[in-house]
Amino acid sequence: ASVVSEEKILTSDGKKYFCEIDCHIAYSVERVSEAKVLGTPPQQATASGKFYTVKIKTWFDENTISSHRGNGVLQPNPRRVVIVDEQGREYPPSADGLSILQHSEANWTPLTQSLRPGESYTTDFVFDLPDGVRNPRLFITDADVVTNFLIGHENSPLHKRIYFGLDAKPVSAKR
Repeated sequence: ASVVSEEKILTSDGKKYFCEIDCHIAYSVERVSEAKVLGTPPQQATASGKFYTVKIKTWFDENTISSHRGNGVLQPNPRRVVIVDEQGREYPPSADGLSILQHSEANWTPLTQSLRPGESYTTDFVFDLPDGVRNPRLFITDADVVTNFLIGHENSPLHKRIYFGLDAKPVSAKR
């Protein structure tokens, strides 16, 4: 199954679904921006290259549950979020950029925040990408190591991945 899989790059209106215990959680990219500096003095961070801020929407798809499930909460499984360039190099979220973002936004929401059917929230991630990075794509996947051994899972050996394409918009105002 992994050998015949195909890499996919979702467009800005695409959703990537993850199977949870009794339902599905969907992720989409709501906005992408780039900047050299985040924050305002004295709480400010300067990127080594460019900061990419990616707003990710997490949605509990109410159409994927059985009628017996009810309206109980679901806590999404942990995810790994990185940007991957065209050479396959991975860039994790920037600790400095994320710290500035969390400090400036009183309601920063982790991807593991509980949801009820039909609910959603957004989470901003910040990445410090070196100058000259080509074709950056966002990769959201399961953080559980056991998925590396599941046949047909995108984390299994030789399986192709599903990415989000990123079209960053420069921002002139400091965040």
